[in-house]
Amino acid sequence: MTKTVKASTTILNATTGPLVTALLEAHDGLATATSTVDASNKALGKAIDSKTGINCRAFPLIDARPTAKFETFDAAQKKAGLNFSKVEWLRAMVFVDEFREMHKASNAKAEFKTVLQSLKRHCMYWPGTTKGKDAVTRAKKAKLANPEGKVKAKPKATPKAKEKKVDALTENKQLFALLITSFNTLADAQGIAGLPAKPTREEAYELVAEAQRMMHAG
Repeated sequence: MTKTVKASTTILNATTGPLVTALLEAHDGLATATSTVDASNKALGKAIDSKTGINCRAFPLIDARPTAKFETFDAAQKKAGLNFSKVEWLRAMVFVDEFREMHKASNAKAEFKTVLQSLKRHCMYWPGTTKGKDAVTRAKKAKLANPEGKVKAKPKATPKAKEKKVDALTENKQLFALLITSFNTLADAQGIAGLPAKPTREEAYELVAEAQRMMHAG
């Protein structure tokens, strides 16, 4: 039976511990914060990926709960084509344990899982969406199979309806039909208002009507 993992080795030190502190303070927006959340995530993510830093590359893939089991992690990582050892998984779990203790000791307001989730996106093995550009750059340099993580599908553009081409004769017929309609509308309005029809309007109407008849006859 797999035992619950306990921190038996110290991962964080005088160099990397302050990176965790800076991230927690940035999340809480404390006056003592020396960095932003984004900058702190980048710095800590880089240290996690570095063999000379925290060196916990499996971190973004693990279930951070204390009851997590290696067998579950191993089955999932193999489906993704990865092969982290149990030692590497244990190291990542110890890192999370130490991180959790620092979070608790600092009385941080930000939820622990929220802090971890934002940090994971800045690690080069993060397989999900919204992966940090810094992590993508390191992943590409390391020639990982999935350097950009899960990229959101771009919405498909709605194809524009093709406009039907209208020949010149048909277009002219349509224009003259509109003119006839306009003349009739004007005549109706004048009749309702009790105004006499103007000879010039009648002449114009006849000219347009005659032109329309000629086009249709042709």
